[in-house]
Amino acid sequence: MTKERFQELLKPIADGLFGKQRTVRPVGMIVEDLCRIPEDEWAKYAFSREPLNGKFNDEQRLDLTRQAIACGREYAEKLAKQYGMRDPEKLAKQLGLNVDYPDMPQFREPNNIHIYMDGVRKGRALLSEPGVSHALTGQLDIAKLLLGHELFHFVEEKYKKEIWTRTYKIELWAPKPLHNRSGVSVLGEIAAMSF
Repeated sequence: MTKERFQELLKPIADGLFGKQRTVRPVGMIVEDLCRIPEDEWAKYAFSREPLNGKFNDEQRLDLTRQAIACGREYAEKLAKQYGMRDPEKLAKQLGLNVDYPDMPQFREPNNIHIYMDGVRKGRALLSEPGVSHALTGQLDIAKLLLGHELFHFVEEKYKKEIWTRTYKIELWAPKPLHNRSGVSVLGEIAAMSF
């Protein structure tokens, strides 16, 4: 998909959000438009917040996005096989993590995952809008989605010496014989959403 095609797909969404349309588009239609954007095309958007974004061209972003997605899915399968389940709440318990659901953010201790219900309630309200649930397959559990995302970050830390999202490094500069390599933070976020 070209940059122009991506912008074309996002235009009705941006117009709807910023009031450039003559008629109000239902949220369900906006979500359907977002769902039509292929997973790989989100690479440009995901990388737009990455501090090292300028170090990559579009082809590299796409390749790294695909690898991050594969990494997230690989570790989801690995844990599902290891623990015989896919439910993020049960997996968290098996991993020795405490999960709670406070209304608003608070201090985070080690081995605790907090799923903030304020955000979950807002997401559930959005799902109740006409067309939204259908566009998202109708079976989306926002609390479990968020928990799965946070579980990946726990797994990423647990396997930090071997997991691709942590072992992949970009060379920032390399005057011989020195090297300056850095991780790419967006890769963990992309993988967590695929987990």
